[in-house]
Amino acid sequence: AKARRRRFNQRYALVPLLLGKEEPLPLGDPDSCIGCISFTRDELAEFDGRPLPDGSPSPLYLSVLGRVYDVSSGGAFYGPGKSYHKLVGKDATRAFCTGCLAPSCLI
Repeated sequence: AKARRRRFNQRYALVPLLLGKEEPLPLGDPDSCIGCISFTRDELAEFDGRPLPDGSPSPLYLSVLGRVYDVSSGGAFYGPGKSYHKLVGKDATRAFCTGCLAPSCLI
């Protein structure tokens, strides 16, 4: 709590959101997004670090609340065989909210 107070000058960062005193930042409207890329569930599943035909690894993508994140720079955590690799190539919203890494929690 002390570090958060020093860094953000805010004693309780999430409490105002949880109590309804502040509004969360709005998510963008996907229909009005210019230059955005959208993925189907099957397309997202292809970006899990498995080798591409040229031998290079594919990027590591995961989705949270419909937004796709490139976590390739965190290969030490999200790469094949690593502890969070289960989240890659999937919608990991439920897993991040509950901490459940069981296959039933990964959509």
